[in-house]
Amino acid sequence: VATNTLLEEKGRPVVLFCNDGFEDLLRIGDQHRPNLFSLEIKRPKFLANEVIGVTGRINAKGQESTPLKIDQALEKKVNQHLHNGIKSCAIAFLHSYKNPEHELRLKQWLIKLGFDTVICSHQVSPHPRLVPRGHTALIEATVSPVLFNYLNKIVKEIGVSTELRVMSSSGSLLSPKDLLAKDTILSGPAGGMVGAIAAAQQSNLTKHP
Repeated sequence: VATNTLLEEKGRPVVLFCNDGFEDLLRIGDQHRPNLFSLEIKRPKFLANEVIGVTGRINAKGQESTPLKIDQALEKKVNQHLHNGIKSCAIAFLHSYKNPEHELRLKQWLIKLGFDTVICSHQVSPHPRLVPRGHTALIEATVSPVLFNYLNKIVKEIGVSTELRVMSSSGSLLSPKDLLAKDTILSGPAGGMVGAIAAAQQSNLTKHP
């Protein structure tokens, strides 16, 4: 479900919140290209429907250098997207892996305004580099509502007394409550490999020297 949602671009619409001045960073990316010498660069679709820059800055030491500014101007922008039916968002601030205070404060405020899915980058990818951390948050924000809606339907059908486990991209089985949607993107290939190994073991097939 997560893989198809991402590949078919059928995820939830997402608003991205970032530090002001960095609105284009995730769209620009890190300049990696699948075909280095191609004269026509084809970029994948950017996952955010809208990007909103927010005043506030945490420095590289995890200290607040500019206070987070949540004002009426920001609320007006946010309400426009809520009015248009967008209820999912991602927050990706500089150095939030060191100090997540700004991301968490904005998350609480956005939930009060009406967002039902708010993904903080430090919670899904607690690593230094903002670009991959931000992209991971965007994937979680667009895919997770679709995946968990599907899982909730399964639970409703089989009943809460039946234990449900979900295949992850590592080939392990996880409870839905311990699951992040981004960790199931490659669950199909992983499941195929786990199944192939199990079938080989049952058939007493071993690796030849």
